[in-house]
Amino acid sequence: MQPPHTVKRTKEYGLTVTGGTFIPHPAYSPDLAPSDFHLFGPLKRHLGGKKFEDEDELTGEVRDWFSSLTQTFSHRVYTRFSHGGKNTSFYTWTT
Repeated sequence: MQPPHTVKRTKEYGLTVTGGTFIPHPAYSPDLAPSDFHLFGPLKRHLGGKKFEDEDELTGEVRDWFSSLTQTFSHRVYTRFSHGGKNTSFYTWTT
């Protein structure tokens, strides 16, 4: 089984449907995606000081937080990523 970012259909979607350019990334790299990095601070602030009874409660809170993200927030994360990201399997969007 191939990693998701190397599957032909995934690449075709990124290149054809969205008009992006694929940037290669080592298949088994332990590196975090720079786009993920910019999510950790806001998520940490959201979770700060909260207590959870169990892992399921924490997971639910994290899922709720991700569900509440706005398009503006996502655009900010992308903008920060695109100006400082290195070594990533992310599509560079063309407009």
